[in-house]
This record gives sequence, structure tokens and C-alpha cells, in this order.
Amino acid sequence: MKVIKKFFSIAFLGIFTAKICLFPANLAFANTDTTSPVFEKITLKSSNTKNPNFAKEGDKITMSLFIDPEDSWKKGNNVTFVIGAGSAQKTKNYTESKNTPIKSRNRNYKIKQGENGEIIFTDIYFQDKAGNMIVGFPQKYEPKQKIVVDTIIPKVSFVKDISSDTQKSSEITIQVEDLHPDEASYKYGFSENTTCDANVDYNGSFVSGVSFSLNDATKNGKYLCVKAEDQAGNVSYKSSKNPLNL
Repeated sequence: MKVIKKFFSIAFLGIFTAKICLFPANLAFANTDTTSPVFEKITLKSSNTKNPNFAKEGDKITMSLFIDPEDSWKKGNNVTFVIGAGSAQKTKNYTESKNTPIKSRNRNYKIKQGENGEIIFTDIYFQDKAGNMIVGFPQKYEPKQKIVVDTIIPKVSFVKDISSDTQKSSEITIQVEDLHPDEASYKYGFSENTTCDANVDYNGSFVSGVSFSLNDATKNGKYLCVKAEDQAGNVSYKSSKNPLNL
């Protein structure tokens, strides 16, 4: 800080002259902040209603950035992350906190179709209001709580479908393929047509790859509808090619 000095000459009884230096009475000295913010952690929270350890398309991931100790947050702070083998992307900027020191801020990210894998953070841009850059962020940061992003629906296929011929009973085999299967969700029901959706009553259970028999003649003329859901809540529906004919 530049200090301006003012000098005044005063004559004392004509004997000698002295110079007196006066500083401004209200001179303020600058309080310079040179302490860098310190990275602590990033936590993740999924809005997935079925399993908080997963996220599907449309789910929101809350990314909470923590520093320790608390500090001011300059405008423009963000973190860079990747999902699985996807491209690097940045969060929206964390909200500024210019005058109130805080420890954490949150940002939400909405999962898009085609994103799959775990979330890893690769970079951070963070300054306090004095312009000090953050320290302590590793080259790659993996949050303790893993959230698996899964936007792939289960693949359902009829290995053995309902026959078009009249039979005493119909043997069915259904195969479900998925990276994160939830076998307890594998259900079947009957529909008047090949439209299988959430409106069908799915009251039967099956095991992927294991044959089972249908022998209820009251279901004749109806199509078998299959529902399979994975751990992330992705759902697939599949209809038999032929209606039941017992």
C-alpha cells in the first residue's frame, strides 16, 4: 500500500526551522489473505427411488463439494467429472459466498441417456474471494459412496415362446440379460393384445433361463407379457408372439 507523507516546516522563535511529518489520522493498513482453501471431499447423492446406489436416465445426482476449514467462495468455482468411459464435463458453478465463510455447496446433475458407469472427479477450479487457489485436490478423486449410473434397459427374449398349435400345456423359457439384474422383479401377466406396459397385472414370477409351464385355459386367447426391472429401475416389457392356446 502506498503511504503519502506530508511535511510541514515550523520556525521556532526564529532560531531554527524543523520539518514535521504527519501521517493521516485514519490510515488503514491492508489485511492481505494469502491462505489457500483446502479441499476435503466430494459426496454424491442419487434421487433414484429404488436404490440410492444407482442412477438411471432422468435421475439427479447431488454433488456436494467440501473444503476444510471454511472459507469464502469466489464466483465461477466448479469441478470436472467423468461418468464411466464418457467425456469430461464440468458441474455448473457453485454459488458464490463472498462475505460468509462456508464449508460446502451443492450442485445437481441430471443423468442423460447413454451415460453408464461410476462417477470420478478429475479436476477442480476453486478460488476464495482473495483469489487464492485451492490445494489438496488429488489427480483423480473417487467419492467413498459409489453411485453406478445405468441407463441400459434389460434385454428380454423368449427362448421358447408360446406355440401357435393347441397344446395341453405350454412350456415357456424367458431369458433376461442385464449388467445389474434384479431377479426378484421378473414378472409375467396376460394381455388382450401384444401391448405390454405398466397397465398389465403382473402377478406371476419366473427365473431367467428356467422353463415353466402355463396350463390355465381361462387365459386362452391372451398374450403373455413379461416385465423385467434392473437395480437402477430400468424396465423392459416383452410380449409373446402368439396368444395362449390350450
